Amino acid sequence: METKRVLISGAGIAGPVLAYWLTKHNIKATIIERAPSLRNTGQSVEVAGPSLKIIQKMGLEAKIKELGTHEAGLSFVDEQDHAYAKLPIVEKGVTFTSEYEILRGFMIGIFYEETRAETEYVFGDYITSVEDDGSKVTVGFNKGETRDFDVLVIADGTNSSTRTLVFPPAPIVSVGGYCCAFFSIPWMERDADWGRFYIKPGHQILLRPHGPSGTAAYLGVYGNDAKGLMELPVKARKERLHQIFASAGWEAPRVLAGMEIADDFYMTELTQVKMKKFHQGRVALLGDSAWCPSPWSGQGTTLSVVGAYVLAGELATHKSVEEALQSYKARMLPYVEKCQSLPPGIPGLALPETAWGVWCFRTFMWFIIKTGILGLIGTIFAFFDIGQIKFDVPDYGL
Repeated sequence: METKRVLISGAGIAGPVLAYWLTKHNIKATIIERAPSLRNTGQSVEVAGPSLKIIQKMGLEAKIKELGTHEAGLSFVDEQDHAYAKLPIVEKGVTFTSEYEILRGFMIGIFYEETRAETEYVFGDYITSVEDDGSKVTVGFNKGETRDFDVLVIADGTNSSTRTLVFPPAPIVSVGGYCCAFFSIPWMERDADWGRFYIKPGHQILLRPHGPSGTAAYLGVYGNDAKGLMELPVKARKERLHQIFASAGWEAPRVLAGMEIADDFYMTELTQVKMKKFHQGRVALLGDSAWCPSPWSGQGTTLSVVGAYVLAGELATHKSVEEALQSYKARMLPYVEKCQSLPPGIPGLALPETAWGVWCFRTFMWFIIKTGILGLIGTIFAFFDIGQIKFDVPDYGL
């Protein structure tokens, strides 16, 4: 076995899962994270399909369920908080909520606790230089240290600065021109256990159960209001959100007030990353750094978990790093391409920019749920392999 020391940039979901499986294969893992501690920001994420199989292999299914949001489903509401359509959890078909729905920060915490004893974590530092001489990767850290590794894995997000040290500029494609802010607000009794989705021309509000600690709030902006929003500093972004949602009605005043006291505010544009290759020499890409499918796909977490499991297995079962990384790409690329193919009408149908468009959206949601046609849509999606995309999880002997 050629691979003995792997450096992973990024302590999100993909990095710690990779570290877990590398350790199982007797490969030493080090994770470097720019933030001074684990990041607790981000939306709720779903564990399903092949990622659930891998989580079960890790023995973490029960922990994921325990710390999950326990959301009963998604309720589409109007200005008076009246639900015109409700989409509960279902085992198969079209659904917004999974039985294994959990906040991203909670999931990262589970993986961290599972790996911290045997994985070296370096917080508050980042990679500034990468030299690959064919036999090792020499990495320079911002704090001055230089270390050698057999493989470097870049798993630090869509806009990875580490990736730019090795790869050409990544093709990052905007999906619907949609910007979304995530943060926590205090729970209120009316939040109950259903997610509530409210839509107005050009913007949306989503409130979801936050598991054991409150309510997760999401402010979505698209169309003209989204232009230039991500170019502003955080303070100015919040000021713009106050302006955009000032007359939105429903729970907007409460959400905006909660945003001002939230310590986990995070905002991003929804994009996809479409890299032509997932490795260069002894440097590999993983997770959103390699193939971000955007939250519209519902496949981001699954891709991260599956990719980490496959990468560890390939590094452990091939004699050379080059062979391992080539096999890694061969296994993952067809699956990535399927995951990045969004369902028909997404995101366009969900982003009305006029009052007429909002009326059409609400009427459509009411109709497909009231008539039961949603089940037929689920059958069609399954036939075309949309939504729940199949992947045969390899057996690497563990």
